[in-house]
Amino acid sequence: MAQTGIATFAAKTEFDDDVCVSGNTVLVGNLAVGGTATIAGAVSLASTLSVGGAAHFASTVTIAGNTTLTGTLGVGGAANFASTVTIAGNTTLTGTLGVGGIATFAAKAEFDDDVCVSGNTVLVGNLAVGGTTTITGAVSLASTLSVGGAANFASTVTIAGANVQAANAKVCASAYYGDGSNITGIVADVGGNICVGNISVVGNAYVSGTSQFVSKVEFDDDVCVSGNTILVGNLAVGGTATIGGAVSIAGALSVGGAANFLSTVTVVGKAEFDDDVCVSGNTVLVGNLTVGGTTTIAGAVVWQVLLV
Repeated sequence: MAQTGIATFAAKTEFDDDVCVSGNTVLVGNLAVGGTATIAGAVSLASTLSVGGAAHFASTVTIAGNTTLTGTLGVGGAANFASTVTIAGNTTLTGTLGVGGIATFAAKAEFDDDVCVSGNTVLVGNLAVGGTTTITGAVSLASTLSVGGAANFASTVTIAGANVQAANAKVCASAYYGDGSNITGIVADVGGNICVGNISVVGNAYVSGTSQFVSKVEFDDDVCVSGNTILVGNLAVGGTATIGGAVSIAGALSVGGAANFLSTVTVVGKAEFDDDVCVSGNTVLVGNLTVGGTTTIAGAVVWQVLLV
């Protein structure tokens, strides 16, 4: 039967075989398809698309507006997002994630396995490492380095700054700092000043410049000074002081105990004795002798007078 005009069905219409429409089809009401719907051409939906089951797209899907996924999103191939992607819930990636641009994490980011960064890494905030940190390249610190535990340096340590401060310092073969201050080698070169709280040197210590000690210094063994020694303050010696060369004292000399002179004593200025003076040998007075008190001579007196 051929129909050349408009056919109007006022009631339900059923077709028990294929229906072929060569022109446009306009459905004013709802379209319910009980089987598979195959559309060979483009599909344009002016309103919302609701899919109750699975939706399979054999080719590219382009969504110009916002897309909200309330359930799980499974992507078997590559996913390209030309703009911002906002995911309000948890996201689990079991495969490789490739980000061509900048990735910004507004909250805490946790990586349960190794993290490999091929380019430069800039950390604006603090870096806290719970395990061992291994750096195969050079390390440059623009600010202060604070080490709470032991620090092991397998090679030479060069400090170009003017000040190094530490509570306890240990330097061994090349440079090793740890607890308890011990220096067992000579291999730490510091270009500027070094300030250390407590330091114990087990081996030899060589200082090519001036050493200044602002507090008390104790030596528990012999001290040998090859050059001149200048003491600006007082010198207190608890034991015997033996001086092999000449002694020059610019100020007053006060001796609290006995003074033994094994050779000649020359006093250029006036000499005063506030107590008895005992001379076991001969006494020669080249100048005048003035005695303010009684003079007692137990032996013979020989006067040699030079008459002019």
